[in-house]
Amino acid sequence: MNGPLGAARVTAAQEALYCEREVVLCAGVYNSPQLLMLSGIGIADEPAAHGIEPRADLPVGESLQDHLHLSVIHLTGTGTGPLPGAAGPLAPRGRGLHTSDVGGVGGFARTREGLDAPDIQFHAMPMVLPQGPGTTTPALVNGAALLGTTSRGKVSLRSAQPGAKPRVLHNYLAIPEDRETALRALRAVLRIAYRPALRVHRRADHLVPDSDGDGDLLTFARREANTLYHPVGTCALGTFVDRELRVHGVSGLRVADASVMPTLVRGNTNAAAIMIGEKAADLIRSQRHDVTTSRRRATAGRRTGRPARSRPGGAAG
Repeated sequence: MNGPLGAARVTAAQEALYCEREVVLCAGVYNSPQLLMLSGIGIADEPAAHGIEPRADLPVGESLQDHLHLSVIHLTGTGTGPLPGAAGPLAPRGRGLHTSDVGGVGGFARTREGLDAPDIQFHAMPMVLPQGPGTTTPALVNGAALLGTTSRGKVSLRSAQPGAKPRVLHNYLAIPEDRETALRALRAVLRIAYRPALRVHRRADHLVPDSDGDGDLLTFARREANTLYHPVGTCALGTFVDRELRVHGVSGLRVADASVMPTLVRGNTNAAAIMIGEKAADLIRSQRHDVTTSRRRATAGRRTGRPARSRPGGAAG
């Protein structure tokens, strides 16, 4: 802010790294706000509570959003898992069943009338994936992610030590509207799982609610829900960065990752995150081009004794 921007890399001995033009922060929805707060950029009370001198009072780590995912699982006895020999074509030709991402079946739906857009995203898988080393289990996995949720969480500091993990509070299902969506999503998933075409393949229940009553469904959602790995919003466009991804009031600093998305898209965030990175690259290249052009014209003006012409609005170009 006053002097060159840089970063400190914590090793056996501390090392300072400096940049010539600007720093582009791309540490992700959890770690970008953590690094900013460790640098004194954030709601003033947050860095100060950990002995860090506040440098810019901005809403960092707020408005955390994510897609909550709810699944029901039935074991099968009809060989829905990997087929013997299916891995054969993978290594030599990059083809075959093992090139599948396993969860390639899905869709979008509105669970009630009057919605402008889908509020759930379906996913289906033919197996239960192991949690760590192990084999897959043939199963019918039917799930739905909640879209357009209104619950908001927060990322905050756990410690002033850079190696410490940040504190992440998602606040899933904190708003009654989101709980209602979860109930409708689970009932929609159960309707699919109990259709005759799938019922004949079911061998046993593996992960299902005790009943379709509101209480049992909500208990199941709170106990078994998981993230779909689509967090956004902790360095939001508008409140924290401007349209060129520059941090308000801090020169030479941009954020370019999914944390700048002010609202969560109704679908996977991968394409949007790629777009943010590509747009940031375009903005940086454009700025460098403008600066280089201005310097060349200023140099030419000094050589000829005539001032460089300016664009409308006063910017040399």
